Amino acid sequence: MTAGLSPDGKRLAGEFAGHGTTVAAAILDPHTGRQTTTVPVQQLLAWADDDRLIAWGCDPEKCSGKGEFRNQLLLVTIGSDEVVPLSGFRGASADHPGRWTPVFSSR
Repeated sequence: MTAGLSPDGKRLAGEFAGHGTTVAAAILDPHTGRQTTTVPVQQLLAWADDDRLIAWGCDPEKCSGKGEFRNQLLLVTIGSDEVVPLSGFRGASADHPGRWTPVFSSR
């Protein structure tokens, strides 16, 4: 699941763009496909409005290897370092009992 095009059509949610110990997802220009910025999360899931996205973010202290599955829903704002947790952390493995998946719908 990816967030796709922003409601105003000015931004496109991209793929994971981190490297080394940096966790980031790309924000692209929808006309050129070029990366315009990044936000400090693993995966962009849905647009909340023209400037904010709901995303998966991993536990910063366990964000490599198996710990990447210990993630939570976050609200991130483009152009800001502010990250707002929307949920607690999920279990640290893809087959953890009780693991849940978010479902989004349009208003």
